[in-house]
Amino acid sequence: MKPIWGYIWILLITLAVLTLYSFAPAPIKIGKLEIKQSGIKQFIMGDTTRIDALVAADVTWKRPEMDTSKQVILLAGDSMLEQLRYAMKDYCDYNGHKLYAVMWYGATTKDYGQSDTLRYYIKKFHPTYVILVLGANELFVPRIKERRAQYVKNILSQIGTLPYVWVGPPNWKKDSGINDLILSFVGRDHFFPSYKFTMDPSFTRFKDGAHPTYASAYRWADSIAVWIMAQSAHPIKMNKPPYQRKKNPHLVVLQPVY
Repeated sequence: MKPIWGYIWILLITLAVLTLYSFAPAPIKIGKLEIKQSGIKQFIMGDTTRIDALVAADVTWKRPEMDTSKQVILLAGDSMLEQLRYAMKDYCDYNGHKLYAVMWYGATTKDYGQSDTLRYYIKKFHPTYVILVLGANELFVPRIKERRAQYVKNILSQIGTLPYVWVGPPNWKKDSGINDLILSFVGRDHFFPSYKFTMDPSFTRFKDGAHPTYASAYRWADSIAVWIMAQSAHPIKMNKPPYQRKKNPHLVVLQPVY
């Protein structure tokens, strides 16, 4: 039995040495000969190659510099554009952009997501930048994530590779998950979380309690513009204009679908 135990001890010692060596920061070289490390570390801890690559990418990724060229902006969404469109028109005129607006009363992600409306107006107006304001009519839809995810995906497929920003709904109460749903698909650098300040009592609304007044809509536009320049994935020039003219952009109005 003693020879067998001798072999066992040799195997255990060899395994211990190989295990320790697999955790070494780099392979050992003897002259031109490199002693290859075993895969024991990867077996124990899992393959971290992909994780390390993602971490490195996250550290080295830099936000693109601001695009100061003139843009053709498509502002599309629901009736929350009623007052916001005036402020966005001022911003676009002041910064040299062309603005087209598509306001679909009563629209939801389902309406935009099961139709080709957005794709149609993208082809019609040839925008270089899309600002989508959508979700206010779905604040309280139950099981929103399972019922609307497919439509959010389809909306994004219609936008394609165009630079875009999804402006979240201006909540007046806590929602059932529409903001989280949109964010999960577009990411933080494409999603402006309006609810973070529109639930403040100082954000005034019309008698329906939902639609912002012109004064609040302009405050909303101010915040959107700052965020686009400072935090979005595609920053463009959106400096604050020194005027409030309440001038209409090129506007398309779509009626509710019942």
